[in-house]
Amino acid sequence: MPTQLPEDARRRLEAGQGDLRDRCWHNVQRLHKWSGKLEREGPSGEDADYYESMGPRSLLLGPIVWDGPTDKRKLGWDEITAALRAKVRDLLGRYARELAALAGGEWWSLGLTGAEFESRMAAVLQSVLADLKNVAKEADSDLGLGLEIEPLVADLNTGLQAWCEDYVERYGAHVGLYGTAGTGLGAQAGGPQAGASSLKDRFRVTSIDGSVRWINPEDPDPESIWTPEDEKRISACVFDGRAAVRSELEGIFSGKEWPALAALVEPFRRYAVAVFDVYASAYSHVAQTLAAYQEALDQLLLPMVLRDLFGREWDR
Repeated sequence: MPTQLPEDARRRLEAGQGDLRDRCWHNVQRLHKWSGKLEREGPSGEDADYYESMGPRSLLLGPIVWDGPTDKRKLGWDEITAALRAKVRDLLGRYARELAALAGGEWWSLGLTGAEFESRMAAVLQSVLADLKNVAKEADSDLGLGLEIEPLVADLNTGLQAWCEDYVERYGAHVGLYGTAGTGLGAQAGGPQAGASSLKDRFRVTSIDGSVRWINPEDPDPESIWTPEDEKRISACVFDGRAAVRSELEGIFSGKEWPALAALVEPFRRYAVAVFDVYASAYSHVAQTLAAYQEALDQLLLPMVLRDLFGREWDR
């Protein structure tokens, strides 16, 4: 990964990357066990205890299931290999996105300009692709799939590039709303003591757009429209809400049957309502007129919540 990060951020990223690799390896082992079950029993899903042992650390959403015809028959190795290749592709794609998000999250909090952040994310993308090749080789070696690594990584790169572009776009929107920190990365490198002394007095907040900011309640950011109390409420709502959605989805997908559509929609509906409410409350504290409040809800808040749920496709 890029090495220009501050020392503490670099250590966090290295630790996060090591943990992510460990999670990926455990998921490969799950696929290995599942392939053995397919060979013995024919079309079948993963044993539930393998998924439950991973819990939130799983990179695959829910137990591993067979997506082909379900008639009970003995599967040939070509069929098993094809199924494993599809699952490995999904696993590697999730690994790459999470790794990019880890690095991007560290850069996000440094107060870079939009151009600086875009440049860092371009470097992050190249580093993730290089790491992805190694992880793909390890997975292929373990599962014996005979993967063509270069074409696979090139294929995954298309989706990863789109994700990074969306992430940079979100950062640009964040900068447009909040501005950047008073000092860029170069200034931080030249004077680390100035920022380090105040970090102990700050708390970290995560906004709906994925941005991470450090707030000092004794010295509020003059460029922020929120009070420190509202910042904390928004951050807690977004963080806890996303954790609740993940937890509910894990429960929904833990059964043997494919869940009903209504059951899938409900966690997202509750999350969207909760986020909309907490932001609406915050807007009510800063809007000077009823018309301004209504405009903020219609023109800023509602599109932001929908974009959070559906991604950049919503804007199109």
